[in-house]
Amino acid sequence: MATLRLVGAKEIDSSFETGPRVEGEDCGYSIIYVPVRVPTVDKAIENALQKGNGDLLLNVQVSSAFWGIPAVFPAVYLHFCYYVNGTVLKARR
Repeated sequence: MATLRLVGAKEIDSSFETGPRVEGEDCGYSIIYVPVRVPTVDKAIENALQKGNGDLLLNVQVSSAFWGIPAVFPAVYLHFCYYVNGTVLKARR
C-alpha cells in the first residue's frame, strides 16, 4: 500500500521549518474489474509534498474513498482514491 521512509510516534526536536497543512491525493479506476489506473499512497504523499514544497510530512493522516457505477456491485466502473494530509516540514539548508 505504501513505502514509508520515516515513521514515528513521539515528538522530536529537529532543524526543520514547519509549513502549512496540505492534502495530496492519488486516484485510479477500474472498468469491469480491470484496473486501468492503480492509485498508491506513495503518489498521494508525493503530491502533498509537492503542494507544500516540503521534504517531510508531520502528523500524517491517510484515508481512502471509492464509488462505483452502478452504486451496487457488480460495478461497471469503480473509482478509488487515497488521501494523505499532514504538516509540511522543510529542511533548513
